[in-house]
Amino acid sequence: MTITMRLPVRQIRIFWLLLIGFTSFAVAPAVSVELKMPGYVIERKMEIEESGTYLIPMGPYSDGKVPSIETTGRIFAQSWQFRSTSLTTQQLISPLRKQIADQGFAVFFDCTDIGCGGFDFRFGTRVISAPDMFVDLFDYRFISAKRGEGAKSEFLSILASRTGTSGYVQIVYVTPGKAEKINVAGSSVDIGSDGRENDNVAAEKNTLAERLFEAGYVILSNLEFEPGSAKLGNGQNGLLDELAEFLKADSLRRVVLVGHTDSVGGLEDNLALSRRRAAAVRQRIVEDYDVSPEQVESDGVGYLSPIASNKSHEGRELNRRVEAVLLDSR
Repeated sequence: MTITMRLPVRQIRIFWLLLIGFTSFAVAPAVSVELKMPGYVIERKMEIEESGTYLIPMGPYSDGKVPSIETTGRIFAQSWQFRSTSLTTQQLISPLRKQIADQGFAVFFDCTDIGCGGFDFRFGTRVISAPDMFVDLFDYRFISAKRGEGAKSEFLSILASRTGTSGYVQIVYVTPGKAEKINVAGSSVDIGSDGRENDNVAAEKNTLAERLFEAGYVILSNLEFEPGSAKLGNGQNGLLDELAEFLKADSLRRVVLVGHTDSVGGLEDNLALSRRRAAAVRQRIVEDYDVSPEQVESDGVGYLSPIASNKSHEGRELNRRVEAVLLDSR
């Protein structure tokens, strides 16, 4: 099975070529799926399982679970971000729904945030972790689809949501076939004036600097704090490296580090904890990376700005974070 992706300006093409062997002498004809995104996107993440199981939802959350069909095969889970888009979740998912229908997929489940089950559905199905996929619990859409029958069945789900000025789409695809390799033509490729792809653009996209300029903030993921403590672990963090380089490249650039907590405990305690954690990150950047103190401020808002529900361990974990917010130059 060969998968080829091409991502020119304002469209992304995904080619899934399925080579399914019925016997050692007979191979099924290749089948392709081509999707064009309704806007300019950057690929955030691809997860591949050579042989796995995906419980694809077949109905809204009910009686303590999301009713699902157990599918097995090679699994591809991918997410994309629409930069500074005004498209609604309906506008994000509708063109994709039409395209998969045109290519033989039959949608058997279609829901919208509260109708899906809101928080319980979101955390009851497979979703790529933030910051590579964000889901607004009050603004997302989901569809499940199937193509083929029996052992040759392929399954595909699409999840679309928004946060701030960005849109996000996740696609999970399950095929019983075997893939030989995956070719990715770049996370985001511009077309030059001569009509040829700019090979250098892909490596420059989706950097911390780009996300700061586009969205105004970046979540500094993978920071290690002990539970209830503001002590920052000594492990390396690529985003801190990038943030330091970003600030040192221009002395006029400024950020404020904002600490966030989950909702366990009182507001005052969480405000104090979030501020101490943000201050610890600021201290690390200033002292270890030799960044000017005038370029970095810190503060905390406790549990007042969640990005997920605090009802589950996963949601609380997402809410415990430190963000770098870009400020205007002095």
